[in-house]
Amino acid sequence: MQPLDEKQQQRVWSRVLRAQNDACPAGPEDPPQKQDALAELLRAARAAYRRYGQLAGRMRGPAARRMRSLAQQKRQSAKMLAAIRYLKTGAELLPAPDVPEPLGDLRAALRAAYDEERACAAALDRLSAADPELAERYGELARQARVRAQTVLRCLGACL
Repeated sequence: MQPLDEKQQQRVWSRVLRAQNDACPAGPEDPPQKQDALAELLRAARAAYRRYGQLAGRMRGPAARRMRSLAQQKRQSAKMLAAIRYLKTGAELLPAPDVPEPLGDLRAALRAAYDEERACAAALDRLSAADPELAERYGELARQARVRAQTVLRCLGACL
């Protein structure tokens, strides 16, 4: 048996993950759009965790330390979102294969990260309004996203 090359391995894992996610039972009390929003936030948080780590590697000094801190904060946020999703659905959303995305221009990547954190905060605010049971937790995660957005903005200011 020959080992799989990277592209073949990625195709296999995407099929496996898609099949597992399709087989996840839906929570009885949550409409599918809320579960999809939560799954999308979780995927975005995991991607941002990896991206912040990559950004930290391209920066120096205090900005690099801030990016490493943001990566750890985003990791914790992803863990909380995974726990909430598990509570709601009873199923895990397995992480995508760790394939680094090319970052391109550092300032453009920071701008995109700022926009993503703001969008994350808005999505969490919507979930908070729709789910009184977990409104406090969603609100705290939204507040953390807004703080991360301001930190990214400071890093962007240091790069200009």
